[in-house]
Amino acid sequence: AVEPNQNDDSISSTWVGYFPQEAMWEIGWVDETSYYDLGMGRDSTTWSTYEVRWSTAPITNAIWNTNDPNVILPIVAQESVAGDNSVVNLGPGEFRKWNSFRNEVRAKFVLPECASNPPPCITLGTTSQVYFAIKDISVMNGHMGVNVTVVDGRNSFSNNIRTIDYFLDKNSPVAPTMLVATP
Repeated sequence: AVEPNQNDDSISSTWVGYFPQEAMWEIGWVDETSYYDLGMGRDSTTWSTYEVRWSTAPITNAIWNTNDPNVILPIVAQESVAGDNSVVNLGPGEFRKWNSFRNEVRAKFVLPECASNPPPCITLGTTSQVYFAIKDISVMNGHMGVNVTVVDGRNSFSNNIRTIDYFLDKNSPVAPTMLVATP
């Protein structure tokens, strides 16, 4: 990874995938701080908020607050078994896990394609690598939104980002598929 200082506390087991049949991306990770040995119960203390960004160039902690990398807006929330759709878009690029009793976080999204969008964008079949970064932006008692009935139960454990890059198959005639994801 380009960024040596990464958040390994609340963002681990990171993965990203592209689904050409849906023209949709999905990113996910595990929040290891949710309830493991931290004196937290499996309740509202485990709610946390994240921001995900993307770029066609490596993302580092130093450039996080600039216009590049670009904010990802989750478009499809993961639903719980009960159908409670509690992952919501809290603001530009901000979202949270779908259940306070779970430590998995995931979201689907679309990246803008250059054929129909101005830069920043990707060109399917030409862009060879896309970089992603996740940042835990949790603030104790923060991030209450229109569709959010609970606040963050903790502060972020790290000011660092967690990165993953995604190599695209340039030879795919329709859309890229995953070759390798490197943490």
